[in-house]
Amino acid sequence: MNAKEILNRIWRSAVAKNYSHMTATQIAAMAISVCVYPYVIRRLGVEAYGLYVFGLSITSYFLEFTAFGLKFPSVKATVELRDDTEGTNRTVMCVYIIKGLLALLSCAVFCALTACIPLLRTNALLFGCIFTQILGEVLMPNWFYQGRQKMQIITYMSVGFRLLTVPFIFIFVKSPADVVTFAVINTAGIVAAAIGAMVIMVRSEGVRPVRVRADDVTSMVKDALPFFGSNVMSTVKTETVTLLIGSFLGMKDVAIYDLANKMVTIPRTITQSINQALFPAVLADQSRKVKKIIRYEYAIGFTIIALLAAGGYWAALLLGGREMVGAYPISLILSVTILTWLVVGAYIAFVFVPQRRYYLVTRNQLVALLSFLAIGIPAVAVFRNVYALTAAFALSGVCEIIYCIYITRKQRLL
Repeated sequence: MNAKEILNRIWRSAVAKNYSHMTATQIAAMAISVCVYPYVIRRLGVEAYGLYVFGLSITSYFLEFTAFGLKFPSVKATVELRDDTEGTNRTVMCVYIIKGLLALLSCAVFCALTACIPLLRTNALLFGCIFTQILGEVLMPNWFYQGRQKMQIITYMSVGFRLLTVPFIFIFVKSPADVVTFAVINTAGIVAAAIGAMVIMVRSEGVRPVRVRADDVTSMVKDALPFFGSNVMSTVKTETVTLLIGSFLGMKDVAIYDLANKMVTIPRTITQSINQALFPAVLADQSRKVKKIIRYEYAIGFTIIALLAAGGYWAALLLGGREMVGAYPISLILSVTILTWLVVGAYIAFVFVPQRRYYLVTRNQLVALLSFLAIGIPAVAVFRNVYALTAAFALSGVCEIIYCIYITRKQRLL
């Protein structure tokens, strides 16, 4: 069976539905955010909105720490234990125990940082409201529904509660002084969606609390560690850009960078979900014929970059007004990450993980982080502008692709 036949068979299966719901969830969330954005940026103002984005970047570190790289191991376990109710219950409990303990540790660290750092202490209420999103990370069983290929539950919960927040934003957000209110509304929607999905999992999927052994927890932690290291390095690289911009260039530049990132995130979200949705089926099939899939993903990535170059200026003008058109050239630089997320994600999901080369996932992100620091620190020291940092971020993604190609050929993984 050739690669095209494999793709066709997968696409006709439940994966197509899984992919459509995974993509719909993320695109709908981004679409709602983009629709609300022109109102929010004009009501809150560039500085207050930039401060909100800065707080999100800080929280992202804790969200990634709490997630702990559990996605791939937990999805894998859910797929393999589909017909084993007791095993599935142990997996669910292990995930919640690990995330719960890490969330408590994150809370302690966040409180300590808030007490020590003036910027966090001055904006403690705002950043605290944003930090509460960690509850959503702990409770949301998206990994469970991905393994069961029932991502429509996550779609209904996430999109439904996100839509419910929109009227509250238009009613209560009127000026820069309402930035805390804006944070509370967004956080409430995220946490409510997670609670709803968890309740449905318990009531409809037969999931029940069970006693788990310490060995079960430590085994899952061991499987997740390579992904944790990889995800932490990816988050450090991604969010450090925002933190450096806010610390050295100002919150206005943070807001402009955020708009550019939004313009890139929508098409990037569409592409990255392809690999996530295909992962369970390819894992079950144990197919190694993925070369053509990766080639198709190169073509998709370059096509989307060209479309963004053609229409990005008008998108920036429409969303943020003339004050924010500086987001367009930044979005062109960031568009390289569309290709990076797509191609590197394919190597991870279809090459490294099925062959249990988890350490390569970590090494790949280490290459990305080190290349970003090696390029970014001198660039910001010399040029001291957002374009230098963005270019360093994009080039680090190119280094990821080069590493994946090199190591795959060297170890003959394809």
